[in-house]
Amino acid sequence: MERATFLRGTMASIKDKAQEDNVSFYTTVVDRFALHDEFTAARRPLGRVAEPVKADYLPNGGRLALGAPEATVTATNLHNETQNALLTWLRSQFGKDTVQTFDRALGWKAEVDLLLEEDERITIIEVKSLQDGNDLAQLRYGLGQTLDYMDRYRSDGRDVHGVLWLSSEPEDCARWQQLCGSCDIQLGWPGTENDAFQR
Repeated sequence: MERATFLRGTMASIKDKAQEDNVSFYTTVVDRFALHDEFTAARRPLGRVAEPVKADYLPNGGRLALGAPEATVTATNLHNETQNALLTWLRSQFGKDTVQTFDRALGWKAEVDLLLEEDERITIIEVKSLQDGNDLAQLRYGLGQTLDYMDRYRSDGRDVHGVLWLSSEPEDCARWQQLCGSCDIQLGWPGTENDAFQR
């Protein structure tokens, strides 16, 4: 239904048909697009099985592109290395199929780094790399992203939690752990996996 919303020419006629037949717009849309079983609000697919991401990133697959800051490449590599290490650990603890990444084809354009799905419990995992004293900016950015993603996934009534996963222990760690905890988000970094993902 989310994807179909962008087909504006189709939507107008479907909405008119729904009003004519005195049925809900949602029911008409999912019936017309044969999406009911797969995309009901309560059980739409969360994403696709997570795979390792490229951890030796260079723009265009080769030398550093003109104008691309080396620091950006370094940060991307660190982010992806951190995410891959966490993915390996999560798979070993929870199984391959429970660890996912968001499938952008499903609708809203946000890239959740990792999702951990256990029955009715969903854990949103946002990964951030820390380097050159950027702790404060990354923590603020990551906390905002995680809260946004959690709010979106709560719309279908599931039990949603968050983990903000860092490449290393941040400055002012105790304060940020307390702040994240007040939002039902665990703050973690390599070596704290068992604490961050308590069952």
